[in-house]
Amino acid sequence: MSSVDGDEIRVVLSQVFRKLKRNKGFSPMSAGHVALVIDGHESHTSCFRCCDGCLEREIDTRSGTRTQYYHRHVAAHLVGRDFTYMVDIEPQRDSDGEITAALALYERVHRAYSRSYDIVMGDALYSCQSIWKAVLANGKQIITVLKGNCKTLLDEATKLMEHQAPAIRKKKSTSQEIREVSDCPSWWDDEIKICVVSCRDTKKVKRQLTGEIEEVVGKKWFWASSLSIDDIDVFRFVDIARKRWTIENEGFNNLVTNWHADHVYRHEDNAFENFSLLTILAANIFQIFYSRNLKEAYRKKTTVRRILNLIMAGIDAEAIVVSDTS
Repeated sequence: MSSVDGDEIRVVLSQVFRKLKRNKGFSPMSAGHVALVIDGHESHTSCFRCCDGCLEREIDTRSGTRTQYYHRHVAAHLVGRDFTYMVDIEPQRDSDGEITAALALYERVHRAYSRSYDIVMGDALYSCQSIWKAVLANGKQIITVLKGNCKTLLDEATKLMEHQAPAIRKKKSTSQEIREVSDCPSWWDDEIKICVVSCRDTKKVKRQLTGEIEEVVGKKWFWASSLSIDDIDVFRFVDIARKRWTIENEGFNNLVTNWHADHVYRHEDNAFENFSLLTILAANIFQIFYSRNLKEAYRKKTTVRRILNLIMAGIDAEAIVVSDTS
């Protein structure tokens, strides 16, 4: 695995996705949008083992300060209506930050999947000039979380929203207050206008101890976007913006929980990247089988873990038969 060319695995990943789309297995979200979500992830840490690709940091422990070695990478994740597909990763090198790795990843993903998405999404770290310029230069739209790193824009949008009546949407026991401000100047070019949308959830919770219904007010989220609210209403915008979290829930968490992606099979930089790409390929193919081949009635009475165990049992049984035959 140390000598395998990772680009060959990336070619297989793109071929599988093209076949998935051709067979109508991947459909856009509402209003015909497909999002490319980019986010960083720390795959594993160790205080004892390291390789040439490890990053280092000092941590405080009970026994004193120690050097910790860790690997980080940036992943790209395509999000459709009811299906997600992780397409690629880019390791974060010692001298590079996450944004540098994200730019390299985005340019490579855009070459392979340029017609497969129309919106790029990221957290607050990606509300920066380099990412926005790269996305807009490719003719795509972008949505990023807005926090204190863009304080001037956030303060200006907050003041303007104070004088607006919110749009209200109720979902079961949750009520959403949504506001938006259009045509705000960007933080690097006054000629580029962006839209800022905020959303706060208020949820009714029944306390188990007293049985009383209590309203719990959630955190207010802000997003900056190149999308125009004239083209997409605010409710649909919020639904799309919150799909960014799928890279955590259906991406990283799934890979670690069901596919042991945090296990180090060989501690070498290139081998580590190739094992990660193969794990992503296996997880994608399984998810296609699970979501598109198995009947819904069967999926309701079983779990992903059980299906994986059945597949592994079948592989082990086949291996025993081959061994006995030989």
